[in-house]
Amino acid sequence: MTTQTHEYFFEFPAIRGRQAGREQYVLFVPMNMLKRILASDNSGDVMSRSQREHNQVRSRKITNYLTGGHDTKRDWILGTLTGNIDKAVIFNAAEGTKGDVGMLSIPMDADIKLFDGQHRSGGIYGYIDARPDANDMITLLLTVGLPLETRQQFFSDINNNATKPATAISMAYNHKDPVNDLVRHIASSVRALAMRVDYEHNVVPGKSDLLVSFKALHDATRKMFGLRAGDEVPAALRHEAVTLWSAWADALHWEWVAEMLGASTYRTMAIGTHGVMVNAIGLATAMMLEHHEAEAIAQQLRAHRQQDTTCEDRSQTFRHERWHGICVDAQSGTVKCDAAAQSRAAMHLLALFGLDPANPHAWLREACDESVSDEAIAEMIGKVEKVAAEKNLSMDSLKADIPLMIARSEGEFLQTLNHMRKLRQWAKEQYPEDVKA
Repeated sequence: MTTQTHEYFFEFPAIRGRQAGREQYVLFVPMNMLKRILASDNSGDVMSRSQREHNQVRSRKITNYLTGGHDTKRDWILGTLTGNIDKAVIFNAAEGTKGDVGMLSIPMDADIKLFDGQHRSGGIYGYIDARPDANDMITLLLTVGLPLETRQQFFSDINNNATKPATAISMAYNHKDPVNDLVRHIASSVRALAMRVDYEHNVVPGKSDLLVSFKALHDATRKMFGLRAGDEVPAALRHEAVTLWSAWADALHWEWVAEMLGASTYRTMAIGTHGVMVNAIGLATAMMLEHHEAEAIAQQLRAHRQQDTTCEDRSQTFRHERWHGICVDAQSGTVKCDAAAQSRAAMHLLALFGLDPANPHAWLREACDESVSDEAIAEMIGKVEKVAAEKNLSMDSLKADIPLMIARSEGEFLQTLNHMRKLRQWAKEQYPEDVKA
């Protein structure tokens, strides 16, 4: 625990170590004491400090991360802050140790300036302001007496040697977001994707035999269902997601691609597993879900798949040259993955698989006023389809004639649509030559 002594020092339990011949000290500091002992080093001329300009947005994100973990009692972690003490310190080794564990005394008039961790420290300040009862601690790694030039060099070394992980693996490892959990569930539950999703790269490497990247699958699933990070995912949506992705995987013969052709070979000639196509699937399905149930969409995809003579025929459909001007540049052959290319590819997918995102009930909905509910419309169409099947009538003819009957009768014909007996009698009179005996 930090105490003030008569010699005007702060004292901390610490561990002493060495790197590159310099002594360093590791200590745990109560977060609510941090503001008292750290000096700001992010203002003034850039060459007179060893930190970048402070980004308040980044610090607020860290504050929100900490307060969220505190309030929900969920695990969180914050990395070590690294800095320098500008005055000499006193280290008293504890008895019974080898000399590198003890108490570190830091003069109260010393400046401790960070060269790594300023946004974390800013986030901690906000956290303590918001949750003053928090009793958390933070690790500090401190050097002593470094000149400005060395501190600047260390700042450069730390940031130049750091490699930000791919978004894909960050998403895959993030177990706090229900959307990430949904995509992991899809990746393990869809047979064609099991053990064939790249969790490590945002874009699947050309020579990899993995089919799609976790990031592309994640982005497409969010588009498909209009999800945002952190949204709750009900069980029904999880089921729909697996149903739809299974149907698309079958329609594009992804399992055949992986087992018989090889994903790396396939990518050299076709774009059926490319990120732009995965995202296009998400967009196309989102348009379909506006007016169609997930199972109905899946059934349409399965029916279309049965029309394929061979898997090779379908793979030909996705050859690069067949998508020129849509999501492949005709001049360079480069696959485009921007939003416009994804939208064009989505529209082409709908046409390719005979999917119509329009409301299937629109023909009757537009003939009725707002007093007629969507549920009532669906029930009447169900009766019409049943009579059409019984009497071997063309639905196209019925869709053309029924709105005319509603308009001419000023809506009274709706009573006929609501009663099977009346509807059957009308059909018999309207189509005497077509109706079965």
